[in-house]
Amino acid sequence: MKFILAALALAQAVPAEEARPIHVMVVGSYHFANPGRDVHNMAADDVLTPEHQRELDAMGRALAAWKPTKVMIEQQPGDESQLVADFSDAFDPAILAETRNERIQIGYRVAGLAGVPVYAIDEQPSEGEPNYFPVGSVQQFAMDHGMEAEMQAMMAYGEAAVAEMATDMKAMTIPAHFAKLNTAESAARAHAPYLMMMAAGDTEDQPGPELYAYWMMRNAKIFGKAMQVAEPGDRVLIVYGMGHSYWLRHFAAKMPGYRLVESTPWLEAGAKMLEE
Repeated sequence: MKFILAALALAQAVPAEEARPIHVMVVGSYHFANPGRDVHNMAADDVLTPEHQRELDAMGRALAAWKPTKVMIEQQPGDESQLVADFSDAFDPAILAETRNERIQIGYRVAGLAGVPVYAIDEQPSEGEPNYFPVGSVQQFAMDHGMEAEMQAMMAYGEAAVAEMATDMKAMTIPAHFAKLNTAESAARAHAPYLMMMAAGDTEDQPGPELYAYWMMRNAKIFGKAMQVAEPGDRVLIVYGMGHSYWLRHFAAKMPGYRLVESTPWLEAGAKMLEE
């Protein structure tokens, strides 16, 4: 009975929240510092060069013009507040000339320009929790069941996408490149390899679907952490690895009381600033 009453109370509360929805803009990024943590990794240009700093400044100013009230980044929370202490306590713009990480180059930059706090919302497994990306079991299943061709096709798909990104990075400014990377179509393309791995399985062993479910769980927990600090009327900018864009966009678009805001027009505005 208590569960039913709580559900009814939540249902009644949604219309009031709809009057002040939480707007969410997702900016998916490749890793600027080349950490090599992904299955497919692109060698990013040095974003600390004067030209790239000029491009990032234009992109930052364009995103800040959206007037976000909170910026959220791919970093694990240090405490229950989820506030990023080294930004809120001691942010120095000089760090933008010293640190290549996209969390700082985009997240800190926009938050500094907009005068808003930064929150950490990443999710990583603690001891005893599941591996959110058990790709080894998928690869082993493929080897044991004659699915090498399927795995090679998936790898080729990912490698082609990374190669295209590398070409675009050389030919386009950073905001123009990000405008292309952050369309719904690009998010779906980045998500496709996770779907392709679902083929790895049989009636008894399904490592592919399990990997997909764990990956979705991680993204659900990431968005759940965003929900812990978002408030009605907020304008939330989420800066995250682009592999997460599909699910973060999905939750922002489908969650009651939330609205997805496309980042591409704002990124395109950043590119136009460079032409003036």
